[in-house]
Amino acid sequence: MIGKDHEPILIAPEEVADICSRAQTVGSIYRALDIRNAIIAAKKGEADEQWVTMCVLAAIYDGGRIQGIREERRKKKCAIQ
Repeated sequence: MIGKDHEPILIAPEEVADICSRAQTVGSIYRALDIRNAIIAAKKGEADEQWVTMCVLAAIYDGGRIQGIREERRKKKCAIQ
């Protein structure tokens, strides 16, 4: 993701695993599946399954970061108005 190296990682993988084991929703599973399917379609023809799997995981992670950033910007914008 563009610019992701400029922000510190504020959540550990273990914390993500713990939170998601308690707070996971069917909606988030379907969203991840949609992202997976879009990445697999974009990577069609690539033979290395592990690479494609890592691309899927990276896309889900980066997508979550972008979602969070946009939510925070929206909150700030609404608070100003």
